[in-house]
Amino acid sequence: MVEGQGLKAVIVNPSTPIGPRDIRPTPTGRIIVEAANGKVPAFIQTGLNLAHVDDIAEGHIHALEKGRIGERYVLGGQDVSLQGPAGGDRRAGRAAGADDRAAARAALSAGLRRGVRGGDHGQGAVHHRRCAEHGPLSDVLFPPPRAERELGYSARPYEQAVADAVAWFRQAGYLK
Repeated sequence: MVEGQGLKAVIVNPSTPIGPRDIRPTPTGRIIVEAANGKVPAFIQTGLNLAHVDDIAEGHIHALEKGRIGERYVLGGQDVSLQGPAGGDRRAGRAAGADDRAAARAALSAGLRRGVRGGDHGQGAVHHRRCAEHGPLSDVLFPPPRAERELGYSARPYEQAVADAVAWFRQAGYLK
């Protein structure tokens, strides 16, 4: 379609970027701040594909330099269950610096999740709505093999992205 319109464009689709310099913070950054401050009372039985913001930025540069016109490249990281494989291991809260007393312990069911997501905004919400009906991890799938193969894209472990985000939020005064 891009080539047919005479546009010389390469499309990149980042998954969920996290890391330092999240000055607003973004919705994902707010989740990290709230978890680190012990203010997340429950987790949603779902997951996210988390990627370090610096890796995604580098992926954009690689796409500019090496991407094929008209191609779409997913810049993702690791699929992470917010619930955890053992049924609520609270990895997200621990990774964000929340201790066991402050980490979320309750799970929101799929039915309740459908009601909650009415407040979602933007294109990510459309993707989430379309995938959320299919099970806890169906909205996590962001495979980046084409970006890895053609652009040389790689993503560091999500724990490093969370740690860098928490360090930045702490330095910026967002955390207690």
